[in-house]
Amino acid sequence: MATLQPVPFASTPKLELKNILVMTDFSDCSRNALKQAAAIARLHGSHLLLLHIVPAEPLIQNSLGPPTWEYGDIVRQATKQMKAVENEEILAGIDHEIVIATGSLQPILTSLVKDREISMVVAGTRGRTGIKSCCSARWRKKFSGLRLVR
Repeated sequence: MATLQPVPFASTPKLELKNILVMTDFSDCSRNALKQAAAIARLHGSHLLLLHIVPAEPLIQNSLGPPTWEYGDIVRQATKQMKAVENEEILAGIDHEIVIATGSLQPILTSLVKDREISMVVAGTRGRTGIKSCCSARWRKKFSGLRLVR
């Protein structure tokens, strides 16, 4: 059996994390993801991009009735919640910006990762299936240097 040798700290390569994207739906899981992303951004001096996605179409909960939400109300509520998150102490001293996008998760995520040169995506999930559905192995191959944290 091989003996493990400690690696001197000075010889480990520095992790370059210029831009970190954290997705939020304002749940407890995404709040934990924000805490982790903020800690990583603070440690590496990274720019933090907070993303909330509003679905383009209403989610119909009852097939017998029409959709009941107003798109403008949903966007206003999301903007209000994002401003509340932005004013929290978690983000103090961290270069950050807020993005509220409309559409489906995978195309928006793909576009932001590519256009904003995202080094790491942080997402809060209750298990592997949530992150697997949007960030499949095939999708991750497009962005070989991308780190995914859940």
